[in-house]
Amino acid sequence: MDKDSYTHRIGRTGRAGNGGRAISLATSDDIMSLYEIEEHIGAMIDEQDVPSEEEVASKKAATEKALKRFTKQRIHSKEKSHQSGHQRKKTTIKRWKTQKYA
Repeated sequence: MDKDSYTHRIGRTGRAGNGGRAISLATSDDIMSLYEIEEHIGAMIDEQDVPSEEEVASKKAATEKALKRFTKQRIHSKEKSHQSGHQRKKTTIKRWKTQKYA
């Protein structure tokens, strides 16, 4: 892989001053390229092992649970917003009728 291309693409994960995280999957065949990229950018790239199937399953279950909770909160929030918008509309119509015929 071209070092400049890799550096450019990874840099796009944190745009406009925002942080970001890039994950690169590398095999033992890629180790030398990885070391060359580290030398090119002047920083060490953290290495981690691929998670086990049990770890993935555990994180998946926790993520799905959190997603369900988030979705319920969002639906509840939208319902409240819709109700308050409906109430404002009724008040505006009532006020307009009162002023028109007063």
